[in-house]
Amino acid sequence: MSLKLNIPNGIIFHSYFLFWKDINHVEEFFTRRFENYLYNYSHERSKIEDSSGSSKLYYSGVTKDGIEITEIDFINQEIYKLNRIPLETVDFDGRKRVEFYRQYLQKRLMNILMGETKPLPKPEIDLDEKITRTTWFKIGITFATGQAQELYEKYKQEKGHFTKMAIKLGFKETDRPYFSETINNSTIGNKNLYSSPDKLKTIYAYCQVKNIEVCHDFIAQIESI
Repeated sequence: MSLKLNIPNGIIFHSYFLFWKDINHVEEFFTRRFENYLYNYSHERSKIEDSSGSSKLYYSGVTKDGIEITEIDFINQEIYKLNRIPLETVDFDGRKRVEFYRQYLQKRLMNILMGETKPLPKPEIDLDEKITRTTWFKIGITFATGQAQELYEKYKQEKGHFTKMAIKLGFKETDRPYFSETINNSTIGNKNLYSSPDKLKTIYAYCQVKNIEVCHDFIAQIESI
């Protein structure tokens, strides 16, 4: 049975009545709120919905002033909000939930300060160097910005036009298949970027976070997924 308890200062407890003291549920609640906190305070951020309507958040974890947003900051803010709750307005069951969450926060904060608990990782797409260094990703950016399509229109009547495109954009001759397979978009394979929804969404999310303008052709490919 699900219980939704609203209390002041923006904290909304969505809990399972019988399993509130299950530590796994508290950690899930904490993680969800921390992710929203990172998203709300990050200068560079993006939200993408999948076909089921679920949203995935992307964020830099840094404020517009270049200050890193930390888990310790979040915990201190949560404790501050809890301390401001007028407990006389909350029923007995609600007070138990407030106190349990407070104890969880205090223990987590102490463990982080003592080095016993590592801070939660931040799923920051723009800081994932393994992705941004790959050839498919770099070439994908040229499709997202429209550079690849523009060069294709310029060279498509010439012999070896896909090779010329690759060289003009700073890639190797051997990278030609990425351009030919993606533009032709007639096969499903690793080098046809348009055939991979995950790659398209990753490239688009990166552009959103980095404020890179995305061309209409690329957006149309995403919408057709």
